[in-house]
Amino acid sequence: MGFFARTVSDLQLVLKPFFTPILDMNAFQSPISLQGSKVAFLKTHVWPKAGPGTQVAWDKAHGILTNTGAIVQDAELHPDFASSSELAKIIVSKEAQSSFQAYILSSKESLDASIMKTVENGASISTVDLLKSDDEVARLRPIWDSWAMQYDVIITPSVPDEAPRGLDWTGDSSFCSMWTLLHVPVLNIPIAHGENGLPIGLSVVGPRYGDMKVLRAAGLLEEVLR
Repeated sequence: MGFFARTVSDLQLVLKPFFTPILDMNAFQSPISLQGSKVAFLKTHVWPKAGPGTQVAWDKAHGILTNTGAIVQDAELHPDFASSSELAKIIVSKEAQSSFQAYILSSKESLDASIMKTVENGASISTVDLLKSDDEVARLRPIWDSWAMQYDVIITPSVPDEAPRGLDWTGDSSFCSMWTLLHVPVLNIPIAHGENGLPIGLSVVGPRYGDMKVLRAAGLLEEVLR
C-alpha cells in the first residue's frame, strides 16, 4: 500500500491510523539535522537504466546535500543484491499465476495482454524455483537491514525517467522491485521535471520497520531539495 501527499508532514498525518504495535516509532535513530548526517547515494545495479531526467535529479541532489554539511558517500551494495530483479520476476510471475487463476477461468478475454504474459511466465516456473527465490530474498533482508543502519539517510533512484505519456503503460518499475522484495519503507520526493514537464524524484529508503526514520529523513530533505 502506498500514499500520495503534498508534504511529508501531511503524509505523517495520513499514516497515523496505519501504525501497529510492531512499528516502534523510536526503534531506529532518526536524523535531526543534515549537518553531520551520513547520507548514502545508492545507485543500485539498475542504474544503467537511468534516463537524463533521473540523472539530472541525482546530480542536483548530490550537489545540494554536499553543501549542507552532510557526510555524503557514493555507496554500493554487495553484488548478491544484483539478483533482485530476477528474483522479483520469478516471484511475481508465479504468484500472478495463482492470483489471476479465477479470472482466467471465468473471463480470460478481459485480462490485459501484459497480465497474461506474466501469468504464462509463471506457468513455466517450478515450485522448487519459487521456493529457492523466496529463501534467497529471506537471506538478503537482514543483510540489507544491517547495511542500511550504517546511514542516517539513504537516497536511491525511483524510476528511469519521468512517467511515459498516455495511459498505455505505467512505466518501468525495475528501480522499485528490490525494495518491494525486501519489505522496506520507501518514500519518493519530487525534485525536478523531465522534458515533458512531468515530475521526477528520488527515493528515501531504510531498514525494515524503519518507517519513521525514513519519514524524518525525508522531512529534512524536503526542506533543501524543494
